[in-house]
Amino acid sequence: MKSDFGNIIIPFDMSETAFKAVRVGFNLAHKIGKEIVFLHVLKESQSEFDPEKIKTTIEKLNPVPNKVSYRIVVKKGVPETKIAQYAEKQQAFLIVMCTRTNEKKIQDLIGSVTSEVMRITERPVLAIPESFSSDDVTTLNKIAYASSLKSMHDLEHIDLLSTIFPIDNKSLNIIHSVKENENITTDGQYVNTLVEAYPSVNISSKALVYDDQSSASTAISEYITNSDAELIVIKKHHRRAFLPLLSTQFALKVLFRSEREEKNIPIIQLPVETETKTIKESFSFKNLFKRGV
Repeated sequence: MKSDFGNIIIPFDMSETAFKAVRVGFNLAHKIGKEIVFLHVLKESQSEFDPEKIKTTIEKLNPVPNKVSYRIVVKKGVPETKIAQYAEKQQAFLIVMCTRTNEKKIQDLIGSVTSEVMRITERPVLAIPESFSSDDVTTLNKIAYASSLKSMHDLEHIDLLSTIFPIDNKSLNIIHSVKENENITTDGQYVNTLVEAYPSVNISSKALVYDDQSSASTAISEYITNSDAELIVIKKHHRRAFLPLLSTQFALKVLFRSEREEKNIPIIQLPVETETKTIKESFSFKNLFKRGV
């Protein structure tokens, strides 16, 4: 059996929601030189499916014909569970999925398969709002990366991000929430390290200050609503600040809409721990710190 290690996995259920993920996934795979596995999960009650119809549909959606190699894999079971299990077993490079947005009920948004996969997987995920206007996320130039800026892992995750998404010649704003009177002096040190590591990226940082009358989630919400960020990058353990299960209105308005204008912002979720093999061997953050950068 052919190995799917290191491929982009796109769950595909023949729905309109999945169509957007297919188009975005093809464009991204073409830009970063990856193959795609389309994972079709059958319900336990299903005994038949039409593989030719799936293939024909995928071909019609392909914006870069004959440019990306792909294959179709069929599994049976609970979709979110099978997707996460397969991605882990095959050490997926990235999972690309689409999230229902404003035309659906809020409960559908929070309880979607995409949200559940993001909750349980340890592989990187690109979640795209269904009404996102473009089929090519690589054209997005303004990236907001939510980081605590408190450990070496925060820096290593940006290195991981650079293997998933082309960040050269783009703007990367590191946002971190800080309670009033907290020490933020480490901010400059980390940013300077990143500037040296990525000279072709316009790197900046912004501390989102909140007080006893508000919260970190509020500060992040206001930033995303009022900023010009086009792509949000988070680590899995930061995810509650973006998709809190008890704050459905926050998820709806911040990630997919604002009162000022409709905002459909894709999200890249990175695993909590980076893997050594995904970090570029040509660069070591630890060595930079030893040199006193």
